[in-house]
Amino acid sequence: MTLAYKARSIRVALAALAVSSTLVTLAPAPALAGDRGAVAAGILGGVALGALAAGAMANPAPPPPPVRRVYVEEERVYVPPPPVYVERCTTEVRRHWNGYRWVDERIRFCD
Repeated sequence: MTLAYKARSIRVALAALAVSSTLVTLAPAPALAGDRGAVAAGILGGVALGALAAGAMANPAPPPPPVRRVYVEEERVYVPPPPVYVERCTTEVRRHWNGYRWVDERIRFCD
């Protein structure tokens, strides 16, 4: 549940409580012939509680605008690629006599 939903339900409950308590306090009082001020006070109180209930059930204020994000683009710098080292190797086969037989020996030469 969101906070706005909870706040709205609390306001509605308070408005209902205020209206019901007003009705309970006005119901048992008998109206006498000389009590003109009490009737006017009851009407004014009812209007005031009605205004409070209507204000509580009104739409809540809109949310604040979102925070504006600023993106800063970094300056582009050209960096040349590193030199590519290519190893040039050759393999030679050399024959030599080892005392018993001729042996082919492979020798690798790199620049």
